[in-house]
Amino acid sequence: MLVIQNITFYKVPLVCNSATNIGCGSRSKPILLALEKQSEVKEAWLKRDGTVIGIVWKPSISKNKQQLIAEKIFSENQVEAINLIDNKSLTEMADFNIPNAWYKGKKVNKLSKEEASIIAKQLVAVFDNKSRLNPQQKLHLTKDITNVFYDFFLNYHSVVELADTKVYRLKMEEINKLSEKYILKQQLPKINDLLNACTGHSNC
Repeated sequence: MLVIQNITFYKVPLVCNSATNIGCGSRSKPILLALEKQSEVKEAWLKRDGTVIGIVWKPSISKNKQQLIAEKIFSENQVEAINLIDNKSLTEMADFNIPNAWYKGKKVNKLSKEEASIIAKQLVAVFDNKSRLNPQQKLHLTKDITNVFYDFFLNYHSVVELADTKVYRLKMEEINKLSEKYILKQQLPKINDLLNACTGHSNC
């Protein structure tokens, strides 16, 4: 059991827009890793729903220094964070040791994989509406699209890319190209129809 005085919790807007019940791994991972690089920080965790980051501090770090370090990291990563205190902090502490309720560092890649899978299902529905896919086509296309977005979420170059329509258009063109393995070119959906199905994430 972790000691309450060594943990601070921050309310953060890191919920996935395309999967509103989980946190956004691609946005949260740089923050968690930056926090863990600080010599004063022992661990940094994201709550599964993307609403809170918990920072476990090494012993004897003053509250003032904790706040300065956290504010610096959140600012550098363009995230507004609110320090939770008193009863709100105790509420978060209550489930801090529940398995799979929180993700540390690179473990948020699991959330990115979930999100990629959710987006894939949204896009496959567009393909199915256009071409009436059989089960095997759906299976293979879902896997391909999941891999495209998972790779993107793990390897993007800047936060701007995550909300850049031009980037998403290129991803849709890539997906349409991949889908030609399973679907006739003339049966492919329009790029704009795919983009419209993916607007949830691009607003993240």
